[in-house]
Amino acid sequence: PGWVSAEIDFVAIESVRTGGEMRNAADWSLQPGARPLAGEVEVVSLV
Repeated sequence: PGWVSAEIDFVAIESVRTGGEMRNAADWSLQPGARPLAGEVEVVSLV
């Protein structure tokens, strides 16, 4: 237990998120053996 500190390279994180090898839902169907996504996503407001 205790504090942890680190320097984060936000440019590197954004690069991986937008142009990385796999981009979660955007590239889901490209994974070997992946099933198709189940249609549209429902957005529910919690406010």
